[in-house]
Amino acid sequence: MFAGAGVEADRGVGLLLGGLVVLAFASGGVSRPWLVPLALSLAVAGCLAMGLRRAAGPGPDWSGTALTLLGICYCAWLLGHVIWLRALPGGRHLVLFALAVTWCGETAAYFVGRRWGRHKLAPRVSPGKTMEGGVALLLGREDFGLFEEELARCDLLVTIPASREYPILNLSHAAAILLYELALVRYETRRR
Repeated sequence: MFAGAGVEADRGVGLLLGGLVVLAFASGGVSRPWLVPLALSLAVAGCLAMGLRRAAGPGPDWSGTALTLLGICYCAWLLGHVIWLRALPGGRHLVLFALAVTWCGETAAYFVGRRWGRHKLAPRVSPGKTMEGGVALLLGREDFGLFEEELARCDLLVTIPASREYPILNLSHAAAILLYELALVRYETRRR
């Protein structure tokens, strides 16, 4: 994906240092919690050393080094957390749940971006990704809505008026109302 943009990662170093990070997760755990930060520190230092070694001309080109470090953090660091998640009681189900949620989110982002996406996110790196693919509706619980931390992360808050006698909407009804309103806005925008 990055090769199309002219950025090449150092795969050998990335695999070696990423394997070190995963090994630290697998053998560290609760008994040796210092192994993970040590392995990650060694990975960062190793990537920086490789970047300096590659330096040619007036200054080093850090794009390949940064991409290698991104691969270590994104792949090895997350895989390590999957190892820890698997070790918990009911870990198999938790891992499958995490994979299913990730798959559903990525699939939804793909289809939303493909259907309604107009603003490219990173055209040189991934020409098909759009900003619209990352838009989401966050719906609160039926009994009390969203927590303060969840509300603080939202860009826009919407409330749906309801009866005083029964001020709670079923979650599926709230989702249907919001999706209907968004479709109306989209339809009206196209008509103009």
